Amino acid sequence: LQGESMAVNGLYVVQGEVNAVVALLKKAHRNWSHHQQQIHLGHSLLDETDPLLRNFADLRDVFNSVNDLSDMNPDTYLSPFLDVIRSDQTNGPVTAQALSSVAKFLSYGLIDSSSIKASNAVENIADAVTHAKFIGSADSGRDEVVLLKILQVLRTLLLTPVGRLLSNESVCEMMQSCFRISFEPALSELLREAAEATLSDMTQLLFTRLPTFQEDIRHPYIRKLVKRAGHLAGKRKKRKTYFNDIVKNEKEEKDSTGSNITASRQEHADLMQEENSQESGHSIGSPQNVGLSNSIEVIPLLQSNDDRKLKSDNSQTTIINKTKETSAVSHQHLTEWPESVECYDSVIVSKPSEEHPEATRPDSDDGVVPDNDDENHVVNDEKSAPSTAIITSNLTAHIPYGIPCVRELLRFLIALTNPLDRANTESMILMGLNLLTVALEAGADHVRSFSLLMPLVKDELCRSLLQLLDTEKLPVFAATNRLCFLLFEGLRSDLKFQLEMYFLKLQSIVTSEQTRISYEQKEMALESIVQLWRIAGLVTEIYLNYDCDLYCSNLFENLTKLLLENAFPVLGLRSINLLSLDGLLTVIDTIDNNCVYRQAGGVHQKTAIPTSISAQLHLPAISGYAFGRQNAIDEKATEFFNQDPKKGIEFLKEKKILKSPLDPVDVVSWLRENPRLDKKRIADYICSRKNAAVLDAFVRSFPFGNTRLDDALRMFLEAFRLPGEAAEISMVMQHFAG
Repeated sequence: LQGESMAVNGLYVVQGEVNAVVALLKKAHRNWSHHQQQIHLGHSLLDETDPLLRNFADLRDVFNSVNDLSDMNPDTYLSPFLDVIRSDQTNGPVTAQALSSVAKFLSYGLIDSSSIKASNAVENIADAVTHAKFIGSADSGRDEVVLLKILQVLRTLLLTPVGRLLSNESVCEMMQSCFRISFEPALSELLREAAEATLSDMTQLLFTRLPTFQEDIRHPYIRKLVKRAGHLAGKRKKRKTYFNDIVKNEKEEKDSTGSNITASRQEHADLMQEENSQESGHSIGSPQNVGLSNSIEVIPLLQSNDDRKLKSDNSQTTIINKTKETSAVSHQHLTEWPESVECYDSVIVSKPSEEHPEATRPDSDDGVVPDNDDENHVVNDEKSAPSTAIITSNLTAHIPYGIPCVRELLRFLIALTNPLDRANTESMILMGLNLLTVALEAGADHVRSFSLLMPLVKDELCRSLLQLLDTEKLPVFAATNRLCFLLFEGLRSDLKFQLEMYFLKLQSIVTSEQTRISYEQKEMALESIVQLWRIAGLVTEIYLNYDCDLYCSNLFENLTKLLLENAFPVLGLRSINLLSLDGLLTVIDTIDNNCVYRQAGGVHQKTAIPTSISAQLHLPAISGYAFGRQNAIDEKATEFFNQDPKKGIEFLKEKKILKSPLDPVDVVSWLRENPRLDKKRIADYICSRKNAAVLDAFVRSFPFGNTRLDDALRMFLEAFRLPGEAAEISMVMQHFAG
């Protein structure tokens, strides 16, 4: 791709592309012109009435008075090409040439990003390409060439410097078009792989630019990406055409010449389709599978935030002409309205697939949009397409893209990896994992800086990854562990609980005796553990943050025992034995290096973490041995307390953890901070009349200041299990009210 500077011969480049597109348009009209001569209509009326050719003729007139392309508004020379891309009266080769021309303009840097008109130009390009339409041929390969051109234009548009001027909504629509192609099983594997590669480049760019984005929590969330697979290349749909409109409008005229012209124009639509069919070796009446052929509903959106049903207005829709069947390819975007924005607009929704009924569940966080009316089908014509490209408030219409579209992409990719969603196939899950891997490779160190992104990572992403570890499919299992490594390598200081659950999950896989868990899975799980342990300083972090934490599992101790058990071969030397030995050597090497450099009065360089994680870890001030001893006492006391509360408290007094006589504040602190205590046993202890002082201190330990009554009561009752006796309930509520 070229830089910011414009090409010197930009004017001649555009003129050459104009000639190329016009030549293909006239070639498509060749049979039509010959037919006109046979019926003695004289000169070609189509060349005079065709708006596409007329637009290019007007552009040539403008070029005669311009010496430098930079003096022109980019929309002036882009509009004729974009009209061809939007037109449903052009065949595949014409649309492909127009797309190639736009891609060339972008790659040559003809659109100056510093121009005041540049933002509007790139928005128009994105809108036209995501609404591309053309007459499909009997050869699906020719149609896929056009779809490949669409992918190339979308990639070039976003990756060039001028692409930074795109809005959040336009970027989401561009990615939605790529997702639709990649999800369509009827398309060739090559095209679907090309769509995934395009998405990978887009994802890499967005997350690489994270440091340049500013977070604005006032900006409304956008919900633009939805999953719609299996309906793009279904059965042929009947579509109303431009020539059908002419026939309908001029049918009432009594002028014989006008009637002849109307009839001949109708035949021209047939001749254009016949030409495409003859060139591909198929007859018009033969069955066809046309890629991306679908029917569209234009549905008015006039709803509140709580009303999430799509309601169709029959008075505002145009029924497709069922008397004429035309093979067409309509490449439409799919969208979902933002939850936090109320607007008066229309949404384009594609008809759901009959083969995938599970993909039409309403109100899904995964972005699946339902349809209500199966009979009212309209095409996204020139009147509706441009107005439906952006669904947002006027305040954010011209703001360059930033965190909102990154968050929407992250949300959608996480939704793709959800194994509980039956609409997610194995290929979709793998795509989501691969794109998330690209995202973390490009910007893992910067994700924590944005409060709109971290909750998605902490909750939805980590939950899906832990669930995917139960899969029996090796590709998914391997991709999950690969993503987990990147996640915990870069963000482990913010994912303490999630990292603990991940290690425990891997440990259970390695030690499992279930037949459904293969040896390869155990090997991958053990390799993931060893790979994480090789991260500089992680072994020390695990011991200090888990084994020395009173309320965490002894992660370092348990994993070291696991490696020790698998290091000795039983039935011959296997790869698991070597991996376990490698992990043990990593632990020994870490301990040795720490000892050597501590004796030398320095800090070993290898223990330093290259990211900003080390500065954020809360390491204990006392020795790990003392914490380990206290942790063992706490575990024993917890076990005694869950059997008999009095026995547990006496054990803590014996070990000098609690004072004698008891301080109610110390007892309450231990009860509140220990998550492993049985809530029923807590209630038995504090509700005893002998421990009234403890109950009073327990109630006072809650921050009830400036809290509503229902919130305070909920907070209070979540800490223990309310006893069933009326007298005990009354005593507890009296202390709460006091």
